Amino acid sequence: MASPDAGNDRMMDDRMMDDRMMAERVAALTAAFVAVDQEMRGLPVHNPALAVEPVGFRAHDGHFVGVMITPWFMGVLAVHPEAGAWRDRAPADKQVRTFPSGDYEFLVGEVGDGLRYLSLSLFSPMGAFDSQDSARQAAEGALKTLFTPAEAIDRLSAAETSDRIRPLPPEIARRNREAARRK
Repeated sequence: MASPDAGNDRMMDDRMMDDRMMAERVAALTAAFVAVDQEMRGLPVHNPALAVEPVGFRAHDGHFVGVMITPWFMGVLAVHPEAGAWRDRAPADKQVRTFPSGDYEFLVGEVGDGLRYLSLSLFSPMGAFDSQDSARQAAEGALKTLFTPAEAIDRLSAAETSDRIRPLPPEIARRNREAARRK
């Protein structure tokens, strides 16, 4: 006879597997951007005060979502749990993703050895940031805005949120979803 906790144990195993899978996927994404960082050093868009850093990745709607800080851009990235995902999408293809705060248009990107991800640009270039801490604070504010229900955002202070995250108007989000389904 199964113990009463068998269901909880299975849920815990699934969560640990998801956490391990997320850590592996985010580490692969980070390593790919670190390799690009080596090539970008010395270019005018490269901010030497910053380093590649993933911030706040979490599971959301079948993907792992967080902010990637680099010395040349900051964006909300979504990475699929499966390594070969989104091969049917060309880089720069648009995809609408839904979050508690609204619908957002992401672009398909590729880095490293064909690692595909979805990106919602926040800052590029990164000259406005004088430290990793200031970039991290902006990343955390963007995530807080993204994951706060739209009706509650106006109750947050400006210091807690990001004005860089704006959902698509509902009509545009609907039209983009319909266009993506037709592809």
